[in-house]
Amino acid sequence: MNHDRANMAGGEREAIPGMVDLLRRQSRLYRDLESLGKKQQELVAVDDTRPLLKVLAQRQRLTGELLEVGKQLKPLRAKWDEAKDALPADTRSAVEKMLDDARTTLARVIAADAEDANRLQIRKQRTGAALSAVHANRKAVAAYAGAAQVDPVLRERMHEDA
Repeated sequence: MNHDRANMAGGEREAIPGMVDLLRRQSRLYRDLESLGKKQQELVAVDDTRPLLKVLAQRQRLTGELLEVGKQLKPLRAKWDEAKDALPADTRSAVEKMLDDARTTLARVIAADAEDANRLQIRKQRTGAALSAVHANRKAVAAYAGAAQVDPVLRERMHEDA
């Protein structure tokens, strides 16, 4: 049994360098995503749409790369529990730190994106309310204008006020 575990761990151990490389790439992509998220927050705050769309396109590209890395990591992560015990403590610790850092960075990115989505939703609601008020004002003006054409006394008062 120990011999089987040693053989499995040896085979799994060979996959670890590839996993470490992928985790490094994933960490870099998460940091880049977080950096672009900060730019996104700034642009959302000042309502600068054109550069915001460029940042969103960059973030979408990074997200696509992260999905690809995630696909490559999936089979390696399934083997991690078996392989980690056979690794030197410093390697195991380094990989676990990268995994923790990735989770932490991703949590920050998700939280920041939720804040941005909330800000944009509030702005959308305010804009919708303002547009509704403009539309209601136009209807009222049109109704008054129609009434003034029908009622000569009201028409005369409107001209006096102007």
